[in-house]
Amino acid sequence: MAVLSKSGITSGATVQPGHVTQSVDAFTGITRYDITLSGSFTTTGSINVTGSVTSSFFTGSLIGNSTTSTYVVSTPQNYLPNPGGTFLGPGNLGLLAGASKLSSGVSPVINPTALTGKVLQTQYWVTATKVSGSTSPGNNALMIQETAPGAGSFFIKDIGASTNDDVNFIVVYLQ
Repeated sequence: MAVLSKSGITSGATVQPGHVTQSVDAFTGITRYDITLSGSFTTTGSINVTGSVTSSFFTGSLIGNSTTSTYVVSTPQNYLPNPGGTFLGPGNLGLLAGASKLSSGVSPVINPTALTGKVLQTQYWVTATKVSGSTSPGNNALMIQETAPGAGSFFIKDIGASTNDDVNFIVVYLQ
């Protein structure tokens, strides 16, 4: 990808069209640029994301444009009891939320990098529901199945149906 450049921009010199159009192309998506922000970033309105998002701390919500999306929506949490009844301190839990489309009753494999090496029901927990308006939103149970022990990836299966419904899921995991 291209990188925004200040090359050729000097004090007292004439501003050339390329000095301006590279920024316009980057922010309108005409040309793909790698953009790195430093400092605070504030936006009003929606942020649409295609691809993945990684974050150590994020508040708000993200809307994705893919059939299988996982987005970090992580805030410090302290709700998970340890063995013996004590609770983990703030920041020890992460939260992922996403959506997937079933094909013949089964989702594609969902493999967020935050779950790499984690074990289902021990280091991460998943809940899923059918999206309102699905062909059978309340008639069948959804099952979460790990692809392999400790793989940190799972899929969602509609028990007793082979629908192509949309499902939403939430993952809580140990950080």
